[in-house]
Amino acid sequence: MSSRKFRVLDSHVNIGRGELRDDPIKSGITPEHILQLMAESGVDRSIIFPASRPSGFSDANQEVADYVKQYPDSFMGFGRIRSKPVEPSDSLRSRAKKLVFRVPGIRRSTWNALRNRFEILRTKNTKQFDQECQDELERCFDVHRLHGIKVHPDEDGYPSAAVLEVMENHRKPFLLHCGHGISLRRIEKDIIKPFTMPIILAHMGGYPA
Repeated sequence: MSSRKFRVLDSHVNIGRGELRDDPIKSGITPEHILQLMAESGVDRSIIFPASRPSGFSDANQEVADYVKQYPDSFMGFGRIRSKPVEPSDSLRSRAKKLVFRVPGIRRSTWNALRNRFEILRTKNTKQFDQECQDELERCFDVHRLHGIKVHPDEDGYPSAAVLEVMENHRKPFLLHCGHGISLRRIEKDIIKPFTMPIILAHMGGYPA
């Protein structure tokens, strides 16, 4: 703690293993590295939340909660939720590449069959996915005791009305990434106007609105 009369809070810190291994700011971020940067920059406390995980954030939210317990004076934890299933392009392209590598001469019809099957399953599981998202949100607050939620609409999807109702009931801060590809009008219409929970619009000074 420095001798200055005010404390510095960094309200936007990605942390954890993540899944985007080719992006160093979205994966492999250790608490020790964050603590070192905080000391060098004069930051007294940081709000941490999971780095990008296209497959979902259940394990990552637990990871954040563990870091907060380990360093309670330095970290405040936010959870993160994925409000849309993984798109076919996210998973099937990877699976198709593996098939092409393992099975020479694979036909385009096989790729199309995989894609169509995934679409059917994704449609059937939309309601189930939304319920799981609500359950994870409740777990963030009731089990992990996290202080808020971060959502990156472009990566994680826009939260459903049911998910937003859970946020409203808990009255926890809701941090929304705002930048390229994000509809500020949609955020205003669907989130800011209908609800009264605290809302943080991140990066509004760093991206063109």
